[in-house]
Amino acid sequence: MTTKTLFFSSSAFFSWFLLLTFFLQPTLHFNLEPRIGIIKKGNPGSYFGFSVASHVILSPSRSPESVILVGAPLDRRRPDTDEEGSLWKCSFTSSPNDCDQINNYGGIYGDQGESSGQWLGVAVHSQGPGKQVIVCAHRYVKKEFQHRWGNGRCFTLSQNLEHLATWDPCEGRDKKK
Repeated sequence: MTTKTLFFSSSAFFSWFLLLTFFLQPTLHFNLEPRIGIIKKGNPGSYFGFSVASHVILSPSRSPESVILVGAPLDRRRPDTDEEGSLWKCSFTSSPNDCDQINNYGGIYGDQGESSGQWLGVAVHSQGPGKQVIVCAHRYVKKEFQHRWGNGRCFTLSQNLEHLATWDPCEGRDKKK
């Protein structure tokens, strides 16, 4: 009876060892459809591809346009900012350089905030074909008098990727430590 228990314990240990070895392998990259890979390139060091969403732009006058929305949180959109981040719209083509930067965030610079280092594009999501898109910058800092509040900021875009609304997810919440 002790021999069977010992055998079961060693085989159970070996099974657990194989499972852990299998699941703890490092993953470098993946592609859901390896036969038809789509490769897009952004600015070096911009974290281009940090977040990705598929989106469909519907129009009554033309056929639906399927696009890939790509976040680049460390991208520089303007020369006077440092790693502001950006959102890119890319076509579903095999060309690696056919992406257009989305720059219409409606009055984002008129406030008292600090957009350098905000990581715009860290999160991007589409509600579906013909619906709205949201893109966020979780490190956006709002300045008031002598205070700085790490509120984060999100932008709602129309299905055509035009600015609809700007909102601060932490606005109005208790700022006490």
